[in-house]
Amino acid sequence: MKFTLSTLPILAAMAAAASARFIINTPAQAPQCSDTLVTWEGGVAPYDLMYVLRTFQRAFFNLTGHSFVWEVDLNAGSVVTLVLEDATGAETQSAPVTISPSTPSRFNYQIGKYKYPALYETM
Repeated sequence: MKFTLSTLPILAAMAAAASARFIINTPAQAPQCSDTLVTWEGGVAPYDLMYVLRTFQRAFFNLTGHSFVWEVDLNAGSVVTLVLEDATGAETQSAPVTISPSTPSRFNYQIGKYKYPALYETM
């Protein structure tokens, strides 16, 4: 493919349009203690992904792709918002995500500490 000076502005406009649509896709479900795939479109890498639960935040920094597997470490019933920031400082956020119960529950998350329930073995 041959590029000329007249095609450069067109390519630049296409790149700007692609990065202009910067969205995070709200996960359909997020069961506690399970892996949940978080995906997004647009923006400029690297990305910082955060979840916000009232005033508590947790962040995952320098993500280079357009997806992240989040091990949901919150209690069922918690409602969080996912916030994504790209390298330019642009931000986007998800709709509220309600953490659903897992079956069976592997652990409970309480104020930054993991509490492991007794393990039972079925014979």
